[in-house]
Amino acid sequence: MKTFEEIKNSGKVIITEKDDEGFSGMYYGFNLSATLICSWGAGWEHVSISPTRKSYTPSWDDMCRLKEVFFKDDEAVIQIHPPKSEYVNNMPNCLHLWRCTYKDMVLPPAILVGIKKGQTSAEVEQAVKAAYAEAESATINTNTAYWVKISPEGIYECSECGQNVKTDDIDPYDYCYGCGRKMSLAKKYSDLVKA
Repeated sequence: MKTFEEIKNSGKVIITEKDDEGFSGMYYGFNLSATLICSWGAGWEHVSISPTRKSYTPSWDDMCRLKEVFFKDDEAVIQIHPPKSEYVNNMPNCLHLWRCTYKDMVLPPAILVGIKKGQTSAEVEQAVKAAYAEAESATINTNTAYWVKISPEGIYECSECGQNVKTDDIDPYDYCYGCGRKMSLAKKYSDLVKA
């Protein structure tokens, strides 16, 4: 994310309130005025805008211009379409941009989105092959990881990232704070115990 001073001096933002984890105010884009919230906390940088004209929802171009004001050119930010059970809509016509600050965001290879201007047929074919090769060689387990008891004193380790937890009761630890995976307790200690 750009610095507070860079954002403030963009000529597109008027700040009305600020604290240690963000600010709110007004955003003025091309043919668009909107209330805005900008925050940085809990490992995420975030900007949302809600147009003052309530019948208007920001377009792709509006969100691209918003990104240019708040984020650096080399930073990837996302708009999220979560599982339906996680839907939240506190403000109709409000859209958000998010950037994770504690781990790299996974993005699809550019070729799966489209062909870049000037790409030759050979470059497109090579990019498609590379995308498939990357997917086939991926060893990331996006499902469950396991807590492995590594000492009799109640120290457990994540089977994926090695994050340690010392506790008398591992049951409340549903997610690993190191890698974010959903956790289960290893069923066979003999296969996974390290100490």
